[in-house]
Amino acid sequence: MILRKEDLERSLSISELMVGLEDYLKGRDRTREVTPRRIIENMGGGVWLFMPAHVEGYGIAIKTVNEYTHGAYGLVELYDEKYGWPLAIMDAPELTKLRTGALGGVAVKYMARSGSGIIGVIGSGRQAEGQLEATVAVIRPSDIIVYSRSVNRREEFARRMGERFHVSVHPIDNPNDVVRRADVLLVATNSTEPVLDGRLLPSGSHVNSVGVLPERRELDDRTFMRASCVVFDTSEGALREAGDVITAIRDGALAEDKIVGELEDVVKGKVGCRSRGDEITVFKSVGFAALDVVAARIIYEEAKKRGLGVISPVT
Repeated sequence: MILRKEDLERSLSISELMVGLEDYLKGRDRTREVTPRRIIENMGGGVWLFMPAHVEGYGIAIKTVNEYTHGAYGLVELYDEKYGWPLAIMDAPELTKLRTGALGGVAVKYMARSGSGIIGVIGSGRQAEGQLEATVAVIRPSDIIVYSRSVNRREEFARRMGERFHVSVHPIDNPNDVVRRADVLLVATNSTEPVLDGRLLPSGSHVNSVGVLPERRELDDRTFMRASCVVFDTSEGALREAGDVITAIRDGALAEDKIVGELEDVVKGKVGCRSRGDEITVFKSVGFAALDVVAARIIYEEAKKRGLGVISPVT
């Protein structure tokens, strides 16, 4: 089965995928997974990532994705774990958007302060869109404000998101105004320099950040210094690949006792992240291959039910 971007969009909503990923995290057994370290290489003018994994009960998948200055491309191959049959090939950037957005929504559900209403967004690309869609499924927004460096892109993003969610989305000229006002701040950029001033974060706010690669740095040291709780989707990946995390630890801004664990631990109730309403919490997501397997299988099954995709024999 070949699943194009539009097939993935029609297969299920991010809020539906959130349910599947939350269930996976609640029951996750790492002894039933094989996740080789992903390969990241600069080749041909772009960054290439190769990520294989096996999750028992879901299958085996290999994701190949690249990032060039003009865009990101790639494929996810899903295989039957028992017989090795190819089950599906699907658009990797769209799956990544859905998976990352859904996981971010789970983080907001468990980590954001009760009563949060103002959603701030820094970034206007595919990942920002996924983060916002998932967050709107978790909290009822009283206002949505967005900043990105491109005036045209942030205005277009605000228009599209407003039409999709039937709520006013306001483009903002200054990122500091977004940071000052947001109860939940969603940061999704490819920046190599911090895009926010952590000193401006209001008490009780929550930050989702999905920037990855050692040379990238969305969050500044002050954000980590002010956070009472920092959670990763994968500690190994974040400590090795998230430039803002690596820098904050090197600078002494992120103490070990602030890293309470992974989102899986929070969902399972093994650790708590917010004991008071005025605490600042941070979720840093870099992605991990097992989650791609789970998301790919959920999407594949839903696509089959809905008659989506193109059936193409491989043999």
